[in-house]
Amino acid sequence: MGAVLTESAAGGAVNEVAGHYAIARCTIHKNARRRGVVAIRKLLPDDQTTEAIRLYEAGMNIADLASLFGVSHGGMRELLARSGVALRAKSRRGKGAPGKFTLEHYLG
Repeated sequence: MGAVLTESAAGGAVNEVAGHYAIARCTIHKNARRRGVVAIRKLLPDDQTTEAIRLYEAGMNIADLASLFGVSHGGMRELLARSGVALRAKSRRGKGAPGKFTLEHYLG
């Protein structure tokens, strides 16, 4: 577990580190707390964070972004907010309804 926490603390996204070691994200967080690590909260690597911001600003909604990057809706919302992105009002399209556009629309 020491290598896992070292990699996470060095800037590895928790999702990537968890996938690399085939363990759950919550296992990383629990062990970090036990060892006195305050927080490991890098949801996505920098390049994916930049891409998520670009797609959101191009009009993609948080639910579709979360699905695309394999993270929770709340995690994606937090990532955008902590990155200084002005969040849009909630969509009224209904929970679980498919997005208006495909990924290709946003990628241009």
